[in-house]
Amino acid sequence: MLALFIGAVEWLAGWSGVLAALRRLSPGAFAALLSGLIVSYLLRGARLYFYFHDELAGRFWPTLRLTLIHNAMVNLLPLRAGEFSFPVLAKQEFGMPPARTLSALVWFRLLDMLLLATIAVLMAGTELADSGGGAIAMWLLPAAGLPLLVLAMSRERLVRLSGRLSGRMATLTMQIADGLPASHGAALRDLAITSANWAAKLAALAATFISLVTASSWAIGVAAVAGEVSGILPVPTPAGMGAYEAVVVAAALPFGVPATTALQAAVTLHLLIVASAMAGFAVATFLRRNADRPAHES
Repeated sequence: MLALFIGAVEWLAGWSGVLAALRRLSPGAFAALLSGLIVSYLLRGARLYFYFHDELAGRFWPTLRLTLIHNAMVNLLPLRAGEFSFPVLAKQEFGMPPARTLSALVWFRLLDMLLLATIAVLMAGTELADSGGGAIAMWLLPAAGLPLLVLAMSRERLVRLSGRLSGRMATLTMQIADGLPASHGAALRDLAITSANWAAKLAALAATFISLVTASSWAIGVAAVAGEVSGILPVPTPAGMGAYEAVVVAAALPFGVPATTALQAAVTLHLLIVASAMAGFAVATFLRRNADRPAHES
């Protein structure tokens, strides 16, 4: 698969072009990408830390270590197989039952998808409004309604609903409730952290893309969001090779970005994302080594 990816990039865009794109990346854009990804990792660790605060209180750095390892696994393994490392690591590190952590993971991914979908609708709506296709206020409704949707999915409401049901429906409703926040406040907190996470990450990716391609801000934003959507989907290739590039190129083409330029930029950006995930794994290994070191050695 790796050889096929390397050959396809050489045939369609040329690795010399990818290297040239990488050289065009300004120090400021690289610093923005690095800073944005670091902030994103910290926020994802914070989301997990506060969600399981009773179990993880006072253990943020081990929580961040788990987040970094899980992120590396998700970025490298095909079909989102790396997601299954999360319950395994949580059980190994903190003794948490896999059913509990799996349901929490579903909640986190649902928030991610809802937020990315809302951003995509807002971007498309703003573009349509600017071209005379409708009032911007109409397209703001999904963003305004997102907190209400999240509140409707909180555990309190489903627990009350399960009390009015019986048999398998009551059991199923309670199982779903186990993966949701314990209160409306907790649900909004998760949404706020998720929003900050994606704001940091998408801003970093957009700043990098701007250094690689000459295009409108909309093209940059659409390409960044599209690439991240492809990362959430179960793609049957290691590290999403090929799928990420195809989605970014498809999103950039309608804005007049040449296919070769878009592909070179997409490959460059993807390689930087994978490299950052591997760097995060190395940091997690360092954190583990220092955590395991006896006190008299520190």
